[in-house]
Amino acid sequence: MNVFDHPFLSGLLGDGEISGLLSAEADLAAMLEFEAALAEAQARAGLVAAASAEKIARAAGEFGADLEALKTATARDGVVVPGLLAQIRSSLDEKAGKELHFGATSQDVIDTSFAMRAV
Repeated sequence: MNVFDHPFLSGLLGDGEISGLLSAEADLAAMLEFEAALAEAQARAGLVAAASAEKIARAAGEFGADLEALKTATARDGVVVPGLLAQIRSSLDEKAGKELHFGATSQDVIDTSFAMRAV
């Protein structure tokens, strides 16, 4: 247990609203929203196929994370994004899988997902 989860000290150090914004669920939701929006914007610009963007958005909306696999991948890679993308790609066909995350970096996903939750 840490002080942020402590039954009574957490009232001094934690904030429920902020904790919710920083939760794993909120983080994953924002990263998935980023990937869907990226694919949709790229499809409008002609950088990826519209059909791929639709599949990516659908996969992001229906995604159920394997948190243990993400934990292992994050320990290996230093960030969650490669493991997350691998899990999403497993539900996509080859073309959509190649167009997922096209031109973006892991840091783009991390920074944007945090900014989305910070506003």
